[in-house]
Amino acid sequence: MARENSVMLVGRISNPSVTHSEETESSTLTFSLAVLRSNKRIDYPRVAVYGVEKSKAYELYEQMKRKPMAIVKGVIETTLCSKTVVCPICGGKTKVPRLFTRVVATGIPFVLREYYTPSDFAEVSNNVKLLGEVCTRLQSRNGCTLYQLNVDRSFRIGNVPDDERHDRPWIKSFGSIGEEDAWRLSPGSVVYISGALQTRHVDRIVKCTNPCCEGEIKYPELYHEVITSRVEYLHNCDFAQEGYFDVNDSSDDCFEVFSSPEESGAMY
Repeated sequence: MARENSVMLVGRISNPSVTHSEETESSTLTFSLAVLRSNKRIDYPRVAVYGVEKSKAYELYEQMKRKPMAIVKGVIETTLCSKTVVCPICGGKTKVPRLFTRVVATGIPFVLREYYTPSDFAEVSNNVKLLGEVCTRLQSRNGCTLYQLNVDRSFRIGNVPDDERHDRPWIKSFGSIGEEDAWRLSPGSVVYISGALQTRHVDRIVKCTNPCCEGEIKYPELYHEVITSRVEYLHNCDFAQEGYFDVNDSSDDCFEVFSSPEESGAMY
């Protein structure tokens, strides 16, 4: 099956860090990238660079501490995991599910040595292309449609078994694209998406799992979503339907991935 999971970002580096593994004798760089889109919105995707030779990693780290502009080419990586949060009332710990999302660079980021600002690249700073299968029920409201896409990896990340080489980013469509997604797509539909990677900070609230407390725990979460600019409907799509229907009644034939938007209730 054809595969596509590509991201191209141009932005200003912040919060760099570097870790070294004695086992693999290589280093990993992580940082945030402030990316200004043409609609004047600034997003802050997380970026990781694996397998960098130690001396090169620390050389790049010193450059990144100056917060330069950089060009990053990579893929979207998602990992379904858990996060521990602490109750402010009883001090108990509660594990909550999360879909950890970031961009994994497929090469060394190109650090721009000349002075540029994010506005110099706003028209071309944030580009995402994905080919995948809709793997959750669609949630639609007021022309906004939300779903997850199961994307096969074409780029190996670490020692991940082949049967686990999938990423499931959240996809969000607005306006006429959102309406068309709502009536053409269902779990199992295969689509090719062009868009931009959006990040947003959300305060989530969960119940404390301590039976003697059951207080509310509020904690911040950074969501990554792909905002579509074009969707091509390739397979298992409704090519005849020309009207809107309630996508919340979609087929049960889907994966249970979620975490979050609100496990997927969904949140817009």
